[in-house]
Amino acid sequence: MARLIYRLHDRRAFRRERVMRDRTNPLDIYGDRELIERFRFSRVELLELINELSPQLQHATDRNGPAGRYDECLALQSRAQIHVRLPTQEEATRTKDKFRRDSGIPGIFGCIDGTHVRIQAPSKNEYLFVNRKGFHSINVQVVCDANMKLIDVVARWYGSSALAQMCEEGRLSGIMLGDSGYPLNKWLMTPVMVPRTEQERQFNYVHSRTRSIIERCSSLLHFLPCRFHCLHSEIRMEPERVCTIVCAAAVLHNICTDKRVPLPAEDLGPVDLKHTEHFFKS
Repeated sequence: MARLIYRLHDRRAFRRERVMRDRTNPLDIYGDRELIERFRFSRVELLELINELSPQLQHATDRNGPAGRYDECLALQSRAQIHVRLPTQEEATRTKDKFRRDSGIPGIFGCIDGTHVRIQAPSKNEYLFVNRKGFHSINVQVVCDANMKLIDVVARWYGSSALAQMCEEGRLSGIMLGDSGYPLNKWLMTPVMVPRTEQERQFNYVHSRTRSIIERCSSLLHFLPCRFHCLHSEIRMEPERVCTIVCAAAVLHNICTDKRVPLPAEDLGPVDLKHTEHFFKS
């Protein structure tokens, strides 16, 4: 009995004092530097994002609890038509000019690529989600412009993008760059499979260097745990919810790009290609 009393007294002596924080305004807890380190947004940008999403996250009465994280993803997904959209003709012209200055290839309005987001084995149609590497994933197709801003995201396990239909109908003029996994089309330029001449090898080099911007953009969505940690490892949710989370991450990525939020890791500068424009003029 004496030993039990001694243990209880000893635990109380070393118990940490409970700290009660003022949660009426959570942003006041952190400084500007801590906000960027924790949330990758400054105070002003966080307040703008809160004001934009608040109408969809507020409850009709005060009897409900706060919105969950998935509700926040749904709110972000609903803003995808505003933040993740195809460029207008004026915007596409500026993008083509930037790609032309950087690579020498005329008429490019975007680069296309795919990335896999790892998920847990779903309960329905499990075999459909096994990719060629042997793990379960959602195949996400992304298209970005010269500034690494996403202009099209397809995050679903079946179907195709409306982007191809728009290009076929001529509503979006220009070409995209894709790897050898995509078929050659009048609006989609792929590398030469078996280059035989010096011009074809030079074309493949410039094509690869220019298209690397989309690979860096998709790796930003998938492999940088500092910004989007949930996409770095296996997501233990249903495929429908995973697609929503991917769209929410795409919206946040474009907001970061528009607000010029610095990347958490290395600074990814624009593609710098010199002495290549003469190849396409000849």
